[in-house]
Amino acid sequence: MASAAAVADRFRELSGNRLTPLQLIKLTYIAHGWSFPLRGGGLIGDRIEAWQYGPVVPSLYHSIKDWRSNPVDQRLWYGEPLAPNEDELVQAVFNAYGSYSGGQLSTLTHQDGTPWDIAWRRGRNSPITDDMIADHYRRINAERSAAPSH
Repeated sequence: MASAAAVADRFRELSGNRLTPLQLIKLTYIAHGWSFPLRGGGLIGDRIEAWQYGPVVPSLYHSIKDWRSNPVDQRLWYGEPLAPNEDELVQAVFNAYGSYSGGQLSTLTHQDGTPWDIAWRRGRNSPITDDMIADHYRRINAERSAAPSH
């Protein structure tokens, strides 16, 4: 599994240093979610919690919070690079969601019935488990697969 910082750093690179902390946190979460149906397992091993504005990876939040609403323009990860299949997933998520604002990503990740919603009802900063995330993204993937193409 990759670290959340490695995934966020790759998103930062793909964007040309144009993503804010909110965008990086949400994109990392979304990539982790899509990893279940597309790769058969999670992408990151970091804890994910339900915060007021959606799912948050606390370790990532604390490393980038000082940028506030400004783009993160410094390298975050100095360890091993992402494995090729991890990088491929991150690129696909960036292509699909990279143009979304932080607010749009936040809205997307904390709708009714999402893992965030379920955990938030249990209490502030409740953990969002991989099982919850996997079930949600597998369901979305199955719904998309069942939709007729035009």
